[in-house]
Amino acid sequence: MGQEEQSLVRPRLQKEQKRREGKRSKARQEEYRKECIVKTFPKTKEDFDALYAQVQLWKENEMKRISEKYSGAPKIAEMHQLLDKEVQLLNGIERQRQLLQQEAKKVRNEQILKKLGDPVKWVGYNNLTIQMDTLRNQRVRFLANYYRKLVDDTLSNTDRIKVLNHLSDVIAKEDHPAVDELNQLIFGLISQPHAGVH
Repeated sequence: MGQEEQSLVRPRLQKEQKRREGKRSKARQEEYRKECIVKTFPKTKEDFDALYAQVQLWKENEMKRISEKYSGAPKIAEMHQLLDKEVQLLNGIERQRQLLQQEAKKVRNEQILKKLGDPVKWVGYNNLTIQMDTLRNQRVRFLANYYRKLVDDTLSNTDRIKVLNHLSDVIAKEDHPAVDELNQLIFGLISQPHAGVH
């Protein structure tokens, strides 16, 4: 290869190297961004396990630092502070996990109600899809509306009592055993106006 060919190839190689480094840098930035999102908004069991592991690693490093730096009473005081911080961190992670589980439960309940309220479908003669909206499906959709109102966090206690009273009247027509439970719940809410029903 001559001097001229080398001088032409070298800038292309440098350009290619810069492009690859840029790609690697973007990949590292994207990885860091995803890691920050996972730490802030964990979703999966693996995300929570990673957070617990990170807290454990932080605790071990802090214990090592305290052991090297302090002794006697100051060491004990620092260890108590470390324990308090660890408990706060673990409580925060657990609170986040419980909120996520509650949201997942709401979504599951909504999916179940939707499926129960969907009309019955089957394939009939000549591959015709037949759909039948039974009384049961209609009833599920009707009662699902009450469920959605009751799980609404923005609903005030007085509105919630109204919904429960109306639901009690609706169910009472069916001579359902849940009417007594609803009445107890309503009277409990009336006697304790600051307690919420969720």
